[in-house]
Order: sequence, then structure tokens, then C-alpha cells
Amino acid sequence: MKLIDTQGNVTDINATTLGECRALVGGYIAVINVGDGALLVDEDGLPRRLTFNEKASQLAGLTLVGKVVHLESKSEYRQVLGGN
Repeated sequence: MKLIDTQGNVTDINATTLGECRALVGGYIAVINVGDGALLVDEDGLPRRLTFNEKASQLAGLTLVGKVVHLESKSEYRQVLGGN
């Protein structure tokens, strides 16, 4: 699991709950599925005018802003979000 900041820095993180991920991105979570994992973003990032996140936007093929948590695998996805 990685945290992608708006300067393009990627940091390994060990968040185990949705609440921890929410604290990292700074707001309520929106989930963007990518491959076997997902990107967790601040759902109010655009209206709050957070800084553009180029690296995360490239992964998603969408305009993303603010800090982004990247769940890189199905196991990380299940750990944080539940489900199959």
C-alpha cells in the first residue's frame, strides 16, 4: 500500500482500516478501482481545490487531487474495504 502526495512522492504505508486511510487523504473517501486494487481519494478534493496529483491522475486516467492512497492488490483492497 502506498501514499502518493501531490509532489509525486510515493511512500509505503501500513494502514489497516478505512478510517486510517481517510485520515491520510484528509476527508471522506471516494474509491476509484484500478487493476486489482484501488485509489482512495478525498471525495471533496475538487470543490476544496486541493492540489493536482499528477502521478495518481496518470494511474487512474482521471484528474485527481490531494493525497491518494493506492491499494495495489486484491488483498489490500479486501483488508481496507472488505468484500471479495
